[in-house]
Amino acid sequence: MFKSDVKVTLVRAKARVAPLKPFSIPRLELMACCIGSRLANSIVNALNLPNLRITFWSDSTTALWWIKEKRSWSVFVENRVKEIRQLTRGHLWKHVPGNLNIADLLSRGCSPRQMLISRWWEGPLWLRESPEYWPLGETPGDSEEVELERKKIKSGKY
Repeated sequence: MFKSDVKVTLVRAKARVAPLKPFSIPRLELMACCIGSRLANSIVNALNLPNLRITFWSDSTTALWWIKEKRSWSVFVENRVKEIRQLTRGHLWKHVPGNLNIADLLSRGCSPRQMLISRWWEGPLWLRESPEYWPLGETPGDSEEVELERKKIKSGKY
C-alpha cells in the first residue's frame, strides 16, 4: 500500500438530466466527458493552475475511443470531441471499469443513506494509491457503437 498525504476532495460538480430528444448511451457519455472537460478547465483557470497535470477517467469505452482516435466522426460527435481535445490538451484520458467507477453510484440510483455510506464525494479508494495501483486505463478495441458515428463519405462508405 502506498502511504502518502493524498487527499481527494470534491471541488465542483455538475449534473444534467437526459435531454428530451432521445440520445444513445454513448452520446450521453460523450456529453458527460465534455461537461467534465469544461468543469476541469474552469477550475484550472479559476485557481490559476495552468501546469496542473490532470487524468480524466470514463467508463465509456466508446466515448474514449472517439476522443482518442483521429477519424472523421458524425457532426454531433466531431463537435464534442473537438471541444474536449481543445480543453484537455496534454492531459490523459483513461478507462475505469464500471465496477470501479464510484461516480456512477448516483446515476444508478441510490438512497441518501447509501450515498452517505459510500462517501462518493471522496472519490474511489484506489485514487489515493500510487498510480501503479490504479486501473490500467486502457481503452478496449473498436466496437460497433464507435463505427455508428463514423462520418460517411459521398459513396456511402466510411
